[in-house]
Amino acid sequence: MAHEPLHLLTASNGEPDYGQMIRFWRKHVLGWKNAGIVVDLYNEQARFVGEQEISVRWWQRMEHNNLVPTDQRRRRLIQVLLHIPPAYLAMTALAPFLSAEDAGTLFVALPHRSPDLDLHTLKPRLATFWRSRETKKPAVFAELISSTAALEQAVLYGTAPQRAHATLLLCQYLIAAGNACRYQGHMNIALAYIEKALTLAHERKPDDDQYALLFLKALYIRGFTHFNRWTNAGQDREADLVDAIADFDEAATLMHQASYAVPSAICAAILADGGRACSYRAQDRADTLAALKSIDQAGNQVSASTFSNDSQFLRVDTEWFHIDKAEALIAGGMH
Repeated sequence: MAHEPLHLLTASNGEPDYGQMIRFWRKHVLGWKNAGIVVDLYNEQARFVGEQEISVRWWQRMEHNNLVPTDQRRRRLIQVLLHIPPAYLAMTALAPFLSAEDAGTLFVALPHRSPDLDLHTLKPRLATFWRSRETKKPAVFAELISSTAALEQAVLYGTAPQRAHATLLLCQYLIAAGNACRYQGHMNIALAYIEKALTLAHERKPDDDQYALLFLKALYIRGFTHFNRWTNAGQDREADLVDAIADFDEAATLMHQASYAVPSAICAAILADGGRACSYRAQDRADTLAALKSIDQAGNQVSASTFSNDSQFLRVDTEWFHIDKAEALIAGGMH
């Protein structure tokens, strides 16, 4: 079967056997032997685009009995999910049944064949994934998403020693993947990654400073993502701004209460972006001045001789501070 030409995958009635086509592509092209993996991915995307979730049994029946959905929207989900050429499923190259945002989200969220898990090589790659210019390269972005998926599989299904070593790295990769998706403009999938990171870190942060810091970092990135989504929507989604401010406020509280060392770049980002977000909801001059004070505190940190950037975080500099302050002044009507 692995070497059977794709055009010979036909049903007994002579019609194309799309179920076998999907099975062939899943197992022999992408290397996903376990149907549960693709079902989990399908359901994650189905929730984003408002489609009904499926079971492993449903997927197996679809493959073995050629029960591929005739509904074009659901068929498109499967086609994009497995990166099958549209013509192989009798579809056009375009995706008229999914919005541009949904189609883009599906494409970036779903990896090709997961790499072999090597924790020693995955860890040093994290710094690269935090540099925005690098993640704009398709190969680097695909590597990040695929590595994150491989780590998830290791934590869920790996051996006990492998799970123990992979969990912390998975949390770090989830945050990096969320930030990279945010940078690419895929806000829904960015938030999905960040929520997973927050859940993972929250369970362990009371007893482990490493997870406490990751929780803080993820909280900031979630706030930043909400703020970006609010901005991208033309500032019409007020709930996103409210959520962003709530995340920045919680992050600032945790930062001040932390019993562990918080890198100065993270502190500055929380203070600067928290102040900027608050300036858009300022009710009076006092609110605007409070927002500006927070940004000035960030500026003091960035200008300090002891300031240093974190290789696994956004690059913070004086330009960041000046842009945030200028935006806050305009938002508060003080320009």
